[in-house]
Amino acid sequence: MTTFTQHLIHNIKAGVPVLRVDTDEEGRTVLEIQQIAWGLTKGKKWAVKEAKDLKALAKALKTDAPDLLEGNLLSVDGERLHALLDKVEPAVGDILEKAVASVGYRIITWDINNGFSDADPKSDESFAENLRGALAATCSPSRFQGHIVFVFKDCHPYLGQNADDPLPRRVLRDLVENASLTVRGRVVNDETGEAEERVDCRTLLFTQPGWKPHSDIDHYFVSVEFEMPDDAAIAREIEYVKGSIRSSGPDIAIPADVQFKLQSTLRGLTQYEITNILAVSAVAHGGFSMDMVKQVQRMKAKTFEREESLSWVDPDAIPSIDSFAGFDAYLEWIAEAREAYTPEAIAAGIKPDKGVLLLGIPGTGKSMVAKATAKAMDLPLIQFDFSSVLGSFVGQSEENMRRVLRRVSGEGACVLFIDEADKAFSNIAGPQSGSNVEQHVFGQLISWMANDNKAAFVIMTMNRLKGVPIEMVRSGRISAVYYTTFPTAIEREEILKLKLADAGCDPTVYTDQQYAELAHKCDQYVGAELEEVVKKAVKTSWKKRKSIQPTFMDLAASIGRVRPVAALDAENIAEINLFCKTKAESVSKPKERSRRILARGHRSVDLGPADQN
Repeated sequence: MTTFTQHLIHNIKAGVPVLRVDTDEEGRTVLEIQQIAWGLTKGKKWAVKEAKDLKALAKALKTDAPDLLEGNLLSVDGERLHALLDKVEPAVGDILEKAVASVGYRIITWDINNGFSDADPKSDESFAENLRGALAATCSPSRFQGHIVFVFKDCHPYLGQNADDPLPRRVLRDLVENASLTVRGRVVNDETGEAEERVDCRTLLFTQPGWKPHSDIDHYFVSVEFEMPDDAAIAREIEYVKGSIRSSGPDIAIPADVQFKLQSTLRGLTQYEITNILAVSAVAHGGFSMDMVKQVQRMKAKTFEREESLSWVDPDAIPSIDSFAGFDAYLEWIAEAREAYTPEAIAAGIKPDKGVLLLGIPGTGKSMVAKATAKAMDLPLIQFDFSSVLGSFVGQSEENMRRVLRRVSGEGACVLFIDEADKAFSNIAGPQSGSNVEQHVFGQLISWMANDNKAAFVIMTMNRLKGVPIEMVRSGRISAVYYTTFPTAIEREEILKLKLADAGCDPTVYTDQQYAELAHKCDQYVGAELEEVVKKAVKTSWKKRKSIQPTFMDLAASIGRVRPVAALDAENIAEINLFCKTKAESVSKPKERSRRILARGHRSVDLGPADQN
């Protein structure tokens, strides 16, 4: 059984009268809820009356569970019996289900169109289009007998925050306050024929995506989290789609490498999304292949766009970490962090790092390096825009954040990237702190980072510290803080070479001395500004001689046409440098510069023996 069904069972056994499952996977939710009946029957006995049923049961249980049958009494240990369903004949499965329904809980659903699932939708007993009557009927001993879990759908117009009619809410309050869901009555014992007192327990479970109960009744609801499909559920969906294709054609095999890629790519999606994406991709590519996986990745990215605040980034669009210079120390730490995500480390119980903060002045490559980190760690990349979570309706922002964190948690091992976090969170702290809604949503995020984040590697970038809540970056939420500052002369040379190559130029046509002079002129220029220098030089070269290869003089002249951030944001840079001296690690390692760079060239002086001629 899943964690979800186990939590439901605990709440039902504890007598919690009203439960709430916030999910848009209605079909999968109801299927899992139906499994709880098997977990609520342990230790109860059921008399097998038909001789043919008894014979079939004895034969079916002989190998795996002979202890469950004594004479004609079946011990209804729901969890053990449920595990046998796939092994026994359908007729025996029907007997087991009947036993569970007789001594345990029944699951009855209600929706606005069909009413109660145990009645004809057109009959008065269904209470279709009548939530108030349906709620009142749940405690009626004449309408319902036995232990029952009622699963209510479509209730947000009547019980949600914007509901106008108070009567359904009044009925629910009376049911809870008066303990009406514990129904006492008398029932005739089939074995003895005598009337016995019976106490029937009823639980009301409400399922609906993205709703919050009205403030009058909100305190009655206990929420049970419904997880995204795990690896086992994803594997079942892959097999389901594969089986559907096989049923209308020849058997289709799935290569092991394709199966592995599909498993990792489909994490973070609902069952419905998984099935649709798999089916469409398999049809488009005639089966299961690496090309089909590429389409699955594209469709997943489109699916994530519906969340607005989340973007699942196509791996092909992520730059390689080799495209960056000056991040040696950071890359060494990332290589170590990556090891925690290997199967061997997971099996050994190694816990992965929580994440990293990249702090530094604008233009130093933090955002691109953060993205490239996902490729270096061989993890999927999800970009998170905090500001898009905030909604205009009551409770909408908190619900949006809950859905975002559920998606990310369902993804499992991944990189969650929050770019320019200082802008997103600058209104949270200080005298001009943001609204209560912002505070609540921020609290959801940092609580998840500290307590519930099991596998996501969080990377945040910041350009400044002012206004950022310090609790955001404390140990336990973030594992390390690295800072970027102005690149050294050697790093400026390396960056110029990379940017020239990116622009389609040949970086080898310039001498070491020329690179040294350019780096000297670019003192306190960051990577983005060096890229702009190259762009301007290329345009100048094209204008002068219709060539994209700039001369050394073109490059030198372009330096003066780019105004560095050092001249524009000196106060912020000083604040960051002061903070980073004691509280952060540099992304780069110190490098020794060869003394040749700005030294005067030497002539060759031969001190060998004199020429005798």
